[in-house]
Amino acid sequence: MLGLGEAQLTQGYGAGEGPIILDNVTCLGTEDNLGECQHPGLFENNCSHAEDAGVKCSATTQAPPRTLQVRLVDGNTPNEGRVKKKNH
Repeated sequence: MLGLGEAQLTQGYGAGEGPIILDNVTCLGTEDNLGECQHPGLFENNCSHAEDAGVKCSATTQAPPRTLQVRLVDGNTPNEGRVKKKNH
């Protein structure tokens, strides 16, 4: 989805802040964006930022799409970090 390779492992990159947009997200790996994954609805959640997701991906495989809505932050490289909504 982000133009990155497959996830190597998941990691914690600390708690985020602000509204929680997605919770209970289930992806098959064939989706083009997070909106295509199953979830109860935007801003529908029963969690806290203690459950924020992070990932470390293998090397970039292609340029990210121009409609990119999320990004990785607080990682040691551009291929890892906490998943965060991109502010335009």
